[in-house]
Amino acid sequence: VNALAARPAAIVSETAGTTRDVLEVRLQLRGYEVRVFDTAGLRADVDDAIEAEGIRRARDLCRDADL
Repeated sequence: VNALAARPAAIVSETAGTTRDVLEVRLQLRGYEVRVFDTAGLRADVDDAIEAEGIRRARDLCRDADL
């Protein structure tokens, strides 16, 4: 997302579970408005309730995506 946005829009780390909230970036690509979302990774087994909520939100976005 940061490379596409050409700015530091998301906090990045190699540590799993860093991204918890959904981050939306709107871009213009070849004249089209594109919405890009950075979400929690889709891992199956998590013990952290906050990370689990982030994963739930990511799955909801995947389900509702207009691709």
